[in-house]
Amino acid sequence: MQRKGFRAHFIVNVGGAIATLVVMLVTVPLFVGEIGPARYGVMSIIWILLGTMGFLDLGLSRAATNALARIDPSDKRERESIFVTALGLNGVMGLLGGIVLVTGGIALFSHVMTVPPQLLPEVRWALPWVAGLLPLALMNGAGIGSLESRDHFLTANLLQLTGTVAIQTVPLLCAVFIAPRLEVVIPAAVCARGASVVLVIAFAWRSERSGSLPRLNGGRAKEMLRYGGWVSIGNTLNPLLTSLDQMVLGAVMGVASVTYYAVPFSLVMKSQIFAAAASRTLFPRMSRVSEPEAQRLARAAVGGLSYGYGAICVAAILMMHPFISFWMGPDFARVAAPLAQILLVGAWFNGLSFIPFELVQAQGRPHLPALLYLLELGPFFALLWFLTHRFGLTGAALAWALRMALDSLLFFLVSRHAGGALLRLVPMALILAAVVLVTRSIPLGLAASVIAASVGGALTLALGFMLDDTIRMMVLEAWKTARRLARRSGLQVG
Repeated sequence: MQRKGFRAHFIVNVGGAIATLVVMLVTVPLFVGEIGPARYGVMSIIWILLGTMGFLDLGLSRAATNALARIDPSDKRERESIFVTALGLNGVMGLLGGIVLVTGGIALFSHVMTVPPQLLPEVRWALPWVAGLLPLALMNGAGIGSLESRDHFLTANLLQLTGTVAIQTVPLLCAVFIAPRLEVVIPAAVCARGASVVLVIAFAWRSERSGSLPRLNGGRAKEMLRYGGWVSIGNTLNPLLTSLDQMVLGAVMGVASVTYYAVPFSLVMKSQIFAAAASRTLFPRMSRVSEPEAQRLARAAVGGLSYGYGAICVAAILMMHPFISFWMGPDFARVAAPLAQILLVGAWFNGLSFIPFELVQAQGRPHLPALLYLLELGPFFALLWFLTHRFGLTGAALAWALRMALDSLLFFLVSRHAGGALLRLVPMALILAAVVLVTRSIPLGLAASVIAASVGGALTLALGFMLDDTIRMMVLEAWKTARRLARRSGLQVG
């Protein structure tokens, strides 16, 4: 893939992520207002449980993407056998996992989480629906992996966007026009999501079918399971580590408190669109090329993200309080905005770690992420439990941000290009910490926040231009493109 092709795929991935963010911004306040904080908190935890069960994928989705990226698209028979094998195994594991999800979920909400008694019957009725979605959710990974291995990012993004719109709007409409209860909105969300997964699988099957009778490939299954075994462990631990803060909050402070954390957390995670798009676009390419070339790609991506994403985080921290006040209301913002500012620092570290994460998996070292997550689990839980008991919601956000900083450091160390990369991160990390301290000590109104965010973001990009080759190259290419377009339109630039 040439640079132009990479840029096009990157833009497509970013566009899909932005569209998803817009849908979330429109629907979340309506949803919380319609069903209330307690039910929304329960829904957040239910989706976390579904995501945590992703370990039953056994790493086959990532293994299939890696294997398919190495096979010529014209070899349809071999590609079909890989796709069908991953699809079949994921479906079977999803059926088994659904049983565990129902029994474990009922026990969790009945005996661990602080749930209002009147909501427990709704939870027990809704959980079997979510369990029924698990097989399709696992099979969705194989479908998306097939499309991305062919660089069909536009199709993959459109299909995923369709699913996001459906899972956000259909339950909301059902809550408004039928009843704002979990036994209504959860089945509606499951049906909407299930329909979108069927579309993904249909599109992938159209690309991979060879015309012969589909068959499972035992040899390929063993290869993918060897690769995917470690990926599976990582896929189990990573969602657990990412969502452990909300689980602890639900146990310590009650499920209603989770909403005040989950909404800014989800918003902050959406800010990682550029990091996620870059890593997602790079994975198939880094799977094909030699390790030195993959290292070069990773270094360039980290350089661009450190200041490019850093500028977004600086502006978001400065704008967060007035934005959430407008979006969710002043009372909600009073609690959620300070959390979002802390979480943004952790999200910056986390976004940068996407690149070394994809690098080690693409180059055949999937065991490293799993081992790192295992190393982090115990210390993070202890820190999270202590800080949540001591400082409540703020303590949970601080614990998560600290874990993200450590996680990023470890991934850079194991990906063999840590030295220069880490030195480049220090100035931006100090800037983010300083901006958070300023916003916590000096309240800013709407106009002052907009001005500060614009200036802060611009200065961050200017610093990146001076310190990082990738940012410099991107700015210069953008300038050349602008001059070329201006000449074509008869204008004089520069």
